[in-house]
Amino acid sequence: MPIDDILIPDTSLVCARAIYLGDRIDLKAYDRVVVKPGDSPFRAVANGFALVFRYGSVVTFRVDPDEERNFLSKIAPYVSGPLVSPLTEVANIVVSREAEARPSRRSSSAFEGFGGDVAVRAVTSGRLQIVGEVLAKSIALQHFEGRAAHTFDLIEPLAQSIKAGHTRVQDKQLFELLSDATVTLVHMAGRVEIREKPDIAWDQPELDRLYEQVSIEYELRDRDVALTRKLELINQTTDRFFHISQARRTHRVEWYITFLIIIEIVLGLLGAWG
Repeated sequence: MPIDDILIPDTSLVCARAIYLGDRIDLKAYDRVVVKPGDSPFRAVANGFALVFRYGSVVTFRVDPDEERNFLSKIAPYVSGPLVSPLTEVANIVVSREAEARPSRRSSSAFEGFGGDVAVRAVTSGRLQIVGEVLAKSIALQHFEGRAAHTFDLIEPLAQSIKAGHTRVQDKQLFELLSDATVTLVHMAGRVEIREKPDIAWDQPELDRLYEQVSIEYELRDRDVALTRKLELINQTTDRFFHISQARRTHRVEWYITFLIIIEIVLGLLGAWG
């Protein structure tokens, strides 16, 4: 499907929904069963369209709830690490002649009047793909942000307990915290590639401009930087916990050795006196 073809003609509003289903979607296996036409990244969903991303996000365009549930049920067998309650985010794509010609909301009022919706000059396949890329990354970031917040909730009482000297931190618990933070970093950098532009934006100046506008609107880079810092702090904190735990264990071993030496000396003295 050519980039500049009108995908949904004669419309001024298209509802887009981003859904985060789980850690990964096996697109190769899915496409072997559900054949998509040509080289288009879009999957047909009744009267609408959908984009499916291997890192667990799906974005639907102009798809009613029943059709969406049916579509997601077909994808479900190919999802690894599915969420019990998938995350969702909704955006309205609004057609405006002034869209894509002005800076994003961060530096002006380009998006004002749309209630936070995304403005495009026309509803073309290329523009929908750009918007879908941003929404897919945004909903994935929301999932990672939730995981990081949960990890911080676990770390804070541990830190307070260690400070007070009340709790022994188990290495298994620390390992789980460290593993979760590391896996999240790997997913962000290796799968979602938050800071990377989609391939379609490189060769199309208008699409590159649209991507910059929408990605700033959803604060992808700022959220990625903030989340990366939090995850790095989690790694540093758990590493310190490991050192504290090892130091305490070493200290206990030293006392055991000292105690055994004392016993050996006492037994030796008793033997000499006997």
